[in-house]
Amino acid sequence: MKKLKLLIIVFVVFALVGFRYDEDKLKNNDKYIREIQTLSSDSIEPVISFIEEDATEIVLVEGSILNLSDHISVTDNVGVKAVSSFGKFNAETPGEYKITVMAADAALNVATKEVPVKIISQADYEAMLKEMEAEQAAEEAARYAEQQERYNAELRAIIQSHANVDNSDIFALAEDYIGMGGWCNEVATAFLTDYLGRSVNIYDSYSVDPSEAQPGDLVEYANGGNGMWHVAVYLGDGLALHGNWNGTTVIESIYVPGGSSPYFERVN
Repeated sequence: MKKLKLLIIVFVVFALVGFRYDEDKLKNNDKYIREIQTLSSDSIEPVISFIEEDATEIVLVEGSILNLSDHISVTDNVGVKAVSSFGKFNAETPGEYKITVMAADAALNVATKEVPVKIISQADYEAMLKEMEAEQAAEEAARYAEQQERYNAELRAIIQSHANVDNSDIFALAEDYIGMGGWCNEVATAFLTDYLGRSVNIYDSYSVDPSEAQPGDLVEYANGGNGMWHVAVYLGDGLALHGNWNGTTVIESIYVPGGSSPYFERVN
């Protein structure tokens, strides 16, 4: 009796294990069958397109090797299996050619696309680069000019709000400096020492918000119009005392032609 019970238990265990094995195998088979059914019912061809949206051709410099993945993108609802191209072109000879790009998906749907290939000379390539650099520089200059104009418009409004400030004394002193020689920092140091009645170090200063700018503050420029840092003394009413301005000292606008927008500093 005990042996019979043991045999029954062993049989049940093996039956359960066998059932689990068959169940797992069926699940795997079902997954495989679903994939086959999906592939067999798929009739959508791959989509071949340029990686760059506005591109209409592949441009290569003479002597270059064509790498399709650098220029062409292929997508598919199931999955791309193969991408290739055929057609003759001479990469050593500048000119216009055509190739055909072919792509196949996992369901063996095939798509083709005729793609123009332009081979350009090294000289043309360098000229194209210079043209692109010039366009980028022009765009950056336009953006910079727009930013400066916005900032300058804010400064003009601030200056207008300070129009009732009595700054006649600083203007009277500044007129005595017109025509003085020396570098801009030297003129600013001498003028502020005279105006404030104490020794001044213009490099010992702190930033001032334009809304709080007042006569006697420094007006500084990252680019004073000639590719160099420049410093002047703010006199009020949008004017400043500029040293070494074309070799002399003048009273001119705080807006430097061709220079960066001004920012304000106050000496300690």
